[in-house]
Amino acid sequence: MQIIHRDVKAKNILLDENYTAKVSDFGASRLIPLDQAQLTTLVQGTFGYLDPEYFLTNQLTDKSDVYSFGVVLMELLTSKVALAFDRPEEERNLANFFVCLMEEDRLNEILDDDILNERNIETIKTVANLAKRCVRLKGEDRPTMKEVAMELEGMRFTEKHPWGKAEICLEETECLLG
Repeated sequence: MQIIHRDVKAKNILLDENYTAKVSDFGASRLIPLDQAQLTTLVQGTFGYLDPEYFLTNQLTDKSDVYSFGVVLMELLTSKVALAFDRPEEERNLANFFVCLMEEDRLNEILDDDILNERNIETIKTVANLAKRCVRLKGEDRPTMKEVAMELEGMRFTEKHPWGKAEICLEETECLLG
């Protein structure tokens, strides 16, 4: 059985003492048998995070949570909430505004200045591109949650090891090469 959470949002992702993410609040979740690709159900979730395809068709799929997680990534990159009626109309829905800015090559206008620096700009752009792919309108065009997790883990691995970075320490290189 596959679990679809249906309410993935920042408030439902908790961190333990080791900063390991834990998903909480499974009250809206549904189990989908492995032989089914989707489930017709009443729409439930939080506006701003809600998969538009699910909202329009009532068809819940494994890609519905991917959309919501993409919005969470955008929140982390921007320090903005998913939906805010106190922002100008074109900025109210974070996912739409984020994607528009990316397509106009203006991503840096929405990124949180406190997390952005010269050392991490490439990683931030990679995460932003992943978030953009997660919020594609058609679920079939989104990555799976497993693919998202693998990409994020790959970025984490690259950040921890100097051979994955462009800035390799000359002393370490000489030492490794003998």
